[in-house]
Amino acid sequence: MEAPRGPGPLCLTDDERSDIAVLLATTHSISTIARVAGRSECVVADVLQSDPRARELRAAAFFTRKLTILERLLAGWTRKQVWKRLAISRTLVDDLAVPITQEIATARRTRSWTGEDMGMLTHSRPRIDPVIARFRTGHATVHDVVTAVEAADQHLAEDLLVQSARNAATRTPRPKPVPFTPEERLRIAHLREQECKTWDEIAQHFPGRCADALQRRYSKDRKASAITAELGAPSAERPSAPCRQPGGRGPAAADDQPRATRQERIPPGN
Repeated sequence: MEAPRGPGPLCLTDDERSDIAVLLATTHSISTIARVAGRSECVVADVLQSDPRARELRAAAFFTRKLTILERLLAGWTRKQVWKRLAISRTLVDDLAVPITQEIATARRTRSWTGEDMGMLTHSRPRIDPVIARFRTGHATVHDVVTAVEAADQHLAEDLLVQSARNAATRTPRPKPVPFTPEERLRIAHLREQECKTWDEIAQHFPGRCADALQRRYSKDRKASAITAELGAPSAERPSAPCRQPGGRGPAAADDQPRATRQERIPPGN
């Protein structure tokens, strides 16, 4: 007779416990596993805590996923390609890769030799140099070199994983951006539209602000009409049409003027 179902893991049947343990050996979240198993997250978490083998397999699965991310990055994938193609959280990929961006770029310059380009053997890589030396004297096969390179790449990914955790722990958190004040937003609009300054020139008036940040703030204000609606700028300060580049149409171009109706275009007496 099947054991009764209840709120705790002790009420699970052996088959149910086994099914949950199999799911826990993957990188699926606890909430996903609970939904698939038809149990609460507390039950799944209790199974994980009470099963040392499940904890080991789950830790190995997460470790393997991190190595896979690093291997793809070493192969030339961008972070965006990794989280899109592998269906992995963007935050996870960034947290892993950003602290070792420079190390990954350096490792790419000494990428693995696949047997197609003998010139790649000129790079010094301590873990495969002995095998390459034997290969050049005829005492090692291509298979030996490729195997050694694959093992070296595994060690490289593991070393980068350790370095990523170390760099992330010692990295200074990025400060949060300071919001623009209403006066700053009005001044940006004035410098851009009235004085026709470039963004690099405008940035000189705002120490600590980059030209890209100023341009994004200005674009948001233009789209949402924030200068007049949110800040209540008087009509004298109300921003006009954006300043045109030399050679372009000015603010008073025909397309910017209100179009006359058909009745206005017909001369009187006709």
